[in-house]
Amino acid sequence: SINQSLDACPNFTSLAAWLDQRVYCWLDRREQKRQLFTALMRGPEVPLESAAFSAEAKERACQCCPTVIAFDSKGQLVVAFRDADRIMLVRGQTDTGSFESVVQVAEVISPADRCGHEGPSLAIDGDHLHLTWTDAKSGVPRVQYASANLENSKFEILELDPTSKSKQGNCRLKAAGGQVHAVWEAEQLAEEFISIGQADPPDLPPVRSIMYAQIAPASRK
Repeated sequence: SINQSLDACPNFTSLAAWLDQRVYCWLDRREQKRQLFTALMRGPEVPLESAAFSAEAKERACQCCPTVIAFDSKGQLVVAFRDADRIMLVRGQTDTGSFESVVQVAEVISPADRCGHEGPSLAIDGDHLHLTWTDAKSGVPRVQYASANLENSKFEILELDPTSKSKQGNCRLKAAGGQVHAVWEAEQLAEEFISIGQADPPDLPPVRSIMYAQIAPASRK
């Protein structure tokens, strides 16, 4: 077993690998708290557990959002997760398995009509870190995008696809070949089906599409 506590009740595990090291990350409920744990493994060694984040349980705590973890080019760990109404970022070192800082990237409002699995996605491209998540503070769930230099973590936040009026969510990022790719779900709003002279939208099932974008280099400065 990767987790060392039988009281952990771990869920939403993620994995990252770098050289001969593997790091697992999960939501943890030991000691009746909401915690984010990681476990560092080198070869056959016993996993080295470390609490990256801990908070007292509260009503709006998120227990069902995926965690995401990645290594930068120097082997530093970066973990992103959602804590209630906040998108959080934690950075640490592989040498000790400990974590240096916890940063709040954004405050969010969760979509009321969607599953809570709207936590962040993370990608690292060279010396830049990229995040996406879903926020419904405008009244419509929209995918938000943020990027920052790994050295200062000063994020600039904007909508990933501001030209669309659709509901959006469940975005995932991937860095490959010097490019950052994004894929997400989009669902047309009911009013888009209303034609002239029609008082109410027809009783139609939701039209959902998978959308893709390559994040332009200008967005990654």
